[in-house]
Amino acid sequence: MIKGKVNKSFDREIIEKFWWDKWEDFYKNPVISPPYENTVVGEPSIILPSDSPDGKWHLFTVSGDTYINHMVSSDGINWEITDRWKPGWNPFVFKEKDTFYMFHHGYWFSDKGCSIVMRYSKDLVNWSKDELILEPELSWEKEEKPVVRNACVLKLPDGKFRLYYAAGYGFLKECEYSEPLYVSFAESEDIKGPYKKFGQPIIFPNKKDKYRNFGAGGLKVYFERKEKILVGLNNGIYYDEEGKARSSLHLLLSKDGIEWYEFPFNPIIYPEEGWKRAFVYQVDLKRVNNELWLYYNARDGWKDGVERIGISIYKLKDFQDPLF
Repeated sequence: MIKGKVNKSFDREIIEKFWWDKWEDFYKNPVISPPYENTVVGEPSIILPSDSPDGKWHLFTVSGDTYINHMVSSDGINWEITDRWKPGWNPFVFKEKDTFYMFHHGYWFSDKGCSIVMRYSKDLVNWSKDELILEPELSWEKEEKPVVRNACVLKLPDGKFRLYYAAGYGFLKECEYSEPLYVSFAESEDIKGPYKKFGQPIIFPNKKDKYRNFGAGGLKVYFERKEKILVGLNNGIYYDEEGKARSSLHLLLSKDGIEWYEFPFNPIIYPEEGWKRAFVYQVDLKRVNNELWLYYNARDGWKDGVERIGISIYKLKDFQDPLF
């Protein structure tokens, strides 16, 4: 039996500053439906107008036919596809200085299994060729099938780059696809690598954990500049009391990015009737004026479910805080 837990202790004073308990779904949700008659659009990665070369919103997402879609918007709500390319899954875009780096994954980049690769661009239009970044090599990364996926990169205060990733292959029979079993990370002095792995999972399945009794799911991590701590968003994979596979979104805090505190009001977004009846999945979190906008994809069923992208919003009490 696999055991594991999210750390339950943290400084109360810091916790109270991040008491983000009242997330509200945008009234027009979902804001993005699958393109080209597909059944899936998900894994949103957002570039804000303040960071983009043209002053517009940019979104990179994946569709069910394993195409990465590049979408553009003037308001972050209404989107149009400007480009798409294959192959690719789970895109994550990180800006370092004047260059954008996209991390994604696929089986065809390594004979070791499903690996994470990276491409880069100055203008979000013209991209380099993919370069291999991380392969499944450790025993728990190869459980059932060799897989590393769901990259998330951030720059630490010491200048190092930390790449969080999911690993392992947990097959959901009622869905006929897999979800990650573990989450870990690797670090590098250069965003292009090489990355040295931490070597063991930091979030993993626990039969006693109501929201992670099957798998760890994915983890997106953001560095909060004022308190100098890490904010995490994790969607564990679990079976509910009725035996249905599920995923809900949890808010976490950490001082070192290894041990995490889980808020008592979790989950902040969870399955409910309608377009997110079965699963709530991967996310990207952005600050928009005095609000936090949380983009996420959700699924309305199991084997034949449709996945769409929506927004959940939290109104900050003190919008002068620097945050991310």
